[in-house]
Amino acid sequence: MAIKKYLILLLFVSVNLCSQTFIGNLNPFPSTEKLQLANDTLKILAVMVEFQEDKYDATYGNGKFGSIYTGENKTRKDILDPLPHNTEYFSNHLEFAKNYFKKVSNNNLNLGFYILPQVITVSKEMREYSPAVNSNDFSAMGNFCQEVWTTIDTSTNFIDFNQYDLFVIFHAGVGRELNTPGSLGNDKDLPSVYLGSKAFKEIYGQQFAGFPVEGGSFQITNTIILPETESREVETFNGNYLIELTINGLIVASIASHLGLPDLYDTESGLSRIGRFGLMDGQSIFAYMGLFPPEPSAWEKIYLGWEIPTTISVGEHNVNLVNYLIAQGGDTTLLKIPINSSEYFLVENRKRDALKNGSILNYIVDDLQYTKTFKRDTTGYLYYDVDSISGVVIDVDEFDWALPGYELEDKIGDPFDDIGLLIWHIDENIIQSKIENNEINNDKNNLGVRLIEADGIFEIGEEFYTLIGDRVVGEGTKEDTWYSSNPAEFYENEFGLNTKPNTNSNNGSKSLITINNFSEINNTMSFDVKFGYENFELLKSTHFNLLNNNSELSYLHIQTNDQKLYLLNNKNLYRLNIDGQIQKTINDFSNLRPAVSSHNTVNLILGVVENKLNILHTEGLLDTCITFLFSDSITANPVFRNFDQDTIYFSLGISNGRLFNIGYNVIEKRIYISDSNQIILDQSINQILYNSYSLITYVSSDNHLWNTSGLLLNIPEKIIHSIATIDKNNQNVLVLLSEDNIFYVIQENYILETFKVLSNVPLTSFTLADIKKDGDNYIVLNNGKKIEAYNLNGALAENFPFYDPLKIGFTGLPLTTDVDDDSYLDIIATTIDGRIIVLNPQKGTEFSLSPIYSGAKISSTPI
Repeated sequence: MAIKKYLILLLFVSVNLCSQTFIGNLNPFPSTEKLQLANDTLKILAVMVEFQEDKYDATYGNGKFGSIYTGENKTRKDILDPLPHNTEYFSNHLEFAKNYFKKVSNNNLNLGFYILPQVITVSKEMREYSPAVNSNDFSAMGNFCQEVWTTIDTSTNFIDFNQYDLFVIFHAGVGRELNTPGSLGNDKDLPSVYLGSKAFKEIYGQQFAGFPVEGGSFQITNTIILPETESREVETFNGNYLIELTINGLIVASIASHLGLPDLYDTESGLSRIGRFGLMDGQSIFAYMGLFPPEPSAWEKIYLGWEIPTTISVGEHNVNLVNYLIAQGGDTTLLKIPINSSEYFLVENRKRDALKNGSILNYIVDDLQYTKTFKRDTTGYLYYDVDSISGVVIDVDEFDWALPGYELEDKIGDPFDDIGLLIWHIDENIIQSKIENNEINNDKNNLGVRLIEADGIFEIGEEFYTLIGDRVVGEGTKEDTWYSSNPAEFYENEFGLNTKPNTNSNNGSKSLITINNFSEINNTMSFDVKFGYENFELLKSTHFNLLNNNSELSYLHIQTNDQKLYLLNNKNLYRLNIDGQIQKTINDFSNLRPAVSSHNTVNLILGVVENKLNILHTEGLLDTCITFLFSDSITANPVFRNFDQDTIYFSLGISNGRLFNIGYNVIEKRIYISDSNQIILDQSINQILYNSYSLITYVSSDNHLWNTSGLLLNIPEKIIHSIATIDKNNQNVLVLLSEDNIFYVIQENYILETFKVLSNVPLTSFTLADIKKDGDNYIVLNNGKKIEAYNLNGALAENFPFYDPLKIGFTGLPLTTDVDDDSYLDIIATTIDGRIIVLNPQKGTEFSLSPIYSGAKISSTPI
């Protein structure tokens, strides 16, 4: 024991380097499909394997179990992973894995295991199965697996391989995944890896179906390769010194790879990326010298299907978040805050000692089980010194005791069981694009799973050097969590637009999300969430369940005076209040886009289905739906024209080419034909335009344009969309969009201009607006990955086109309005991934707070 105390400084430096120099991938060729288990039980078959004896300097030991220990270490029982390394020893380690997954999965995953009692000896020395350093060629290790399972199949008593899901090899020696000072090198040790079906197909080709056993009736398609221990003797100026590193963390991380979890450290450099705040990071795998890792992070649990987060809606909220170990039914334990369609924040309340009973360990030495309780971190129970633990730890009451806590220099009496709120920034685009190569967190500037470090220093995985040249790597501390009294220099008790760190998306776009007013650390913690900022307040989200969730919403009308929202989904009309609560549903209301109008205290919404005209008459909270039948199908959206004291006038067109001008009396709630001015076409009416400036009604069929006086002109292509207005000289102007993206500008019944817009997709709509404040209208449209504006001669307006900076593309119709009250129209455009971009047409630039993220994909044209 004396030598351990004497060399405590060396031990600290050694393990600090160990945990940050995690080499290679636990899962070099991960599958993008998560594992599906029968009855949520994972059955493991494990085998102990030795090599031909060698004296090679680039491996630890000679290839036989126990040969890595020399001298007194061969008989010591006060160390981690003491000899003998036999069936009982490995069974204890698997018992730890069983207990770990049962707890962290909330009883969703059970482990069963069997270890063959005999040791298998392969035909070669270890070095002959070891891949070259930094190589992705795992052929030698594949051959090692094949030899092991073939040998077992042919030389042992009958084993029903079909009863097992996962196959594990425990081999003599240590793993190559760690670099430690004082060693003579371990270049030819075997790396610890999980090789699944995808890995074996990389080795043997896509035709690989598994290693055949039982006469070919079963195929083994996966293997975990693990060492007997990670402890190792190193040379020091005082002789050999034993660094104690156990394999519990490595075992559970390898099993998690089989379950489908990717590595969350930098698999190229080995540097930490999430610290000891989740499972799949070298810091966590070797927390407390590998005794036990913390629980998986929020994202890891969600990814494996063990947790379902509560998704918060746009608006303002006060949240109480409860640690899951003490939560009751209905408590929120995990919160999801959408940033855009692929990014979101996850917030969880993590505690080292939620049960307030210290850290209770169960461990086995020489087949005897012991229990030890630690009320706080002590000199014998820090993550760099496990002096008072020996044998194999088989269970811990709370695995999150491995989270970062206070250091020893804190005064006696401080609460050593705290941690706080963790906020994770998740980017599913990065995850999906990089998971196949197990590189989710290799780019430190664009992490797929990133812990938002509350202290604003961003130290996890960063390399620093002391004045004397020693390398130090940031590990993460409790100050990376969110709580009101966090003493960090940059901490503001707020996470928002202008804080460090901020709530921007990974590309720098503003989410306008603010999370603040974090409470003190407790099993239940509170904080506020707000969407919006100054002049860019976002409306409350109207999340609700519709009968047809796959169809897009057609947003119709917001009635601001009494805060009502009307929208159409799958022909059904819904009225909601501003909190998203459905107040009324009218089924089968319209299969065309309805018309909306208000007159005094009455609101009207017109919808059509086949030959039915539906009128929703609303006064206050009183709704009346009136239906009128026509002899033929209604084919053109109703269009409101004007109104007098008690009557609102509108037009509609039907399939026999007749135009009906109709009046609706709001007092009597009845309709009548207002005049006999009906245009008769030789084909169905597709669109009606009413120019309120000149009181002229236009109608169009597929390629004919009419007004109340008769046929105006024929268009060679099918008419898609039309807008009627007047120009600065008070002349009637009609702009038509036809098939093949051709625009027609018609002035006083004559075609003034014709031009075609080049686009890779068919254009379906456009906006007409005086965006330059020069008295002329411009055609504003969404052209895929750019917003364009044309004058009525077909020339691009100055400062256009405007390209989507992310090259994802726009969706829906651009809107024009004066956002900043400077008397100039601005353009609001929405992107496929949920960004709201506000443009200044005078400068061709975005507003300072643009883009704003809506929190999800945008499925329809904004109001």
